[in-house]
Amino acid sequence: MRRTALCRALASAEQDGANAQFLLAEYKKNTRTQSVRSELVSRQVMGLFYRWKKEGSVGTETLKMAIKLLAKHDLDQACFQVWEAGVRAEGLQLDRSTYNTLIRITATAGNLEALKQVWKEMRVLHAPTSGTLHSFSRCLMKKGYQKVAYDAMVASVPLVKHDDGTMKFTLRAASSPREAFTYLATVLRGPQDLTKEVYVELVRVAARLGQTMIVEVLCRTSSLLGHADRETWNLLLAAYAQDEDWAGCRLVWARMLISGAQPDAVQACTYLRCCSYHLSSNPLDRNAVSEAEDAFAEQLSPDAINNRLLTAMMKVYAVAKLPDSGLSLYRWLRRHNVKPTEPFLQQARLILNPRDIAV
Repeated sequence: MRRTALCRALASAEQDGANAQFLLAEYKKNTRTQSVRSELVSRQVMGLFYRWKKEGSVGTETLKMAIKLLAKHDLDQACFQVWEAGVRAEGLQLDRSTYNTLIRITATAGNLEALKQVWKEMRVLHAPTSGTLHSFSRCLMKKGYQKVAYDAMVASVPLVKHDDGTMKFTLRAASSPREAFTYLATVLRGPQDLTKEVYVELVRVAARLGQTMIVEVLCRTSSLLGHADRETWNLLLAAYAQDEDWAGCRLVWARMLISGAQPDAVQACTYLRCCSYHLSSNPLDRNAVSEAEDAFAEQLSPDAINNRLLTAMMKVYAVAKLPDSGLSLYRWLRRHNVKPTEPFLQQARLILNPRDIAV
């Protein structure tokens, strides 16, 4: 009796393999002669699959082949229907590679309900790959489920090695400073493991979440500022400028200079803008004006005129109500045959005599 059951199992497996190969052969035969439309592939593959299912001859190999062929044409809903018919109805088990295909195609299509069901079933059988994890979480974030995406990434830490790409992606899903640092604490042995790429992403998160996060980044990773490059400094300065945080902006500027980084015109403009915010409520702070002038002087050159930088400096003088300094800057432009822009003149008119700036 056991021998009879074994023979039946072998015959069933043989039929399953034959069905899978027949499905592939029929697909190749059609694609060899014409550019097959997705509707035709769906009709052909699903027609054969459901016919064999009715006959009781659908096995794992047939199911895998059907999903593979449907996925080639991005038929996410058809893939999901076939998966449901094979896994839910027939109790078949798929390998991790096929589940990865299902996750990728349903995530790419934004089919959230199908994605969640496939993900839940796969987690019972297989550990996800980092690529599958990215696809799953990216779809959730696009649909507005940022917290769910973050939780999924954190829950995968014991299952998947989190490389720099995975860490960067998880940080993008973080919705608070606590989440970002809690996650890093679970995947890093210590600050020495924080690479430049992840550090820069952490700064991006700081810029997105605001001042509180910025302060935490600076305090907790002050020894890592050797990782900072031009892009990192830009993000830090811009975040403080956006918050109109003069103290924070000065801190970043000082750290940048101490690190040996050479500020460029873009960074200087951001710094001057933050100076203006500060002076608007503290117009008598001459130290702020002096620091702004130092930053401006480093970038000033008749050979490389930056109109935004000139306008930013004139705004500092206008806010601080320093007409003599503003006039000196205006005369420098005229002396070097630089035509002032309208934004520059708008600031100049706030403190200068109209006769002095007649064009």
